[in-house]
Amino acid sequence: MSDLNVTGKIHRIYETETINRQGKDPFRKRTFVLEMEENNWNEYPTFELIQDRVDLINEHKVGDTVTVSFNLCGRGWTNKEGQEKFFTSAKAWRIQTTTTTTETTTTVTDTVDDLPF
Repeated sequence: MSDLNVTGKIHRIYETETINRQGKDPFRKRTFVLEMEENNWNEYPTFELIQDRVDLINEHKVGDTVTVSFNLCGRGWTNKEGQEKFFTSAKAWRIQTTTTTTETTTTVTDTVDDLPF
């Protein structure tokens, strides 16, 4: 899936989960939530950081405005009852602080100088 980007305010950061797997290296996962205003409604998408990327969120805190680059992934499986089920995950791979700049406009007014020189 192609790379996607969204900008929002960090709403919540969860602790890193470590899942021990028999005969394999542990699997690490960390989740965080953005708050985004969309059409006068607040949306709260959840993003995953996995393995070596779980520490990307460490330099950020709740309330920071960030741009998240992520891949949208999905998987399917068949449950015990034979029903096909699906889930979607947004796997973040970059988090950048978004700086808001305030433009200041200065108006210069020409003044007529009555001095003779």
